[in-house]
Amino acid sequence: MEAINRNCSYYRQGLGVLIAVLTSLSFGGQPAGHRLTIRIGNIKHFQGEIHVGVFTTGHDFPKPKNAVYRLKKIISGKLASVTFTLPGGRYAVAVYQDINSNADHDKNFFGMPKEPFCFSNNVKPRFSAPGFDHCAFTLDKNRSLDLKLINSSF
Repeated sequence: MEAINRNCSYYRQGLGVLIAVLTSLSFGGQPAGHRLTIRIGNIKHFQGEIHVGVFTTGHDFPKPKNAVYRLKKIISGKLASVTFTLPGGRYAVAVYQDINSNADHDKNFFGMPKEPFCFSNNVKPRFSAPGFDHCAFTLDKNRSLDLKLINSSF
């Protein structure tokens, strides 16, 4: 009987150590990251999906399929919101609305977008997509971005 009590005591001690280690890993040390909430407004077509891409470099910006972090959200009203948890750093965001749900940002014969889009800092392109540096921002704390879709009329 004494052996069983001793084994239970070791078990409880081991369990206590395990809980202490797991608690220190989840609450101490490096923070999990910063919350980036992106609210997309000016939705005029209540169909399809919103595709959000977060980029860390200018390489392949703003091609949505090359984003480091991606989310899509089904349209359910005039405003869409997505949230990422990211490590601190420099980022740029590109968004498009896939109205016909074909998983592609459709363009016309001249390469101009046929579906709504927007970029971080609400940069409005003139003749081509903006560069990473124009859209870049620093994430060093929780942050919200309010972006407005540009509805193409091409």
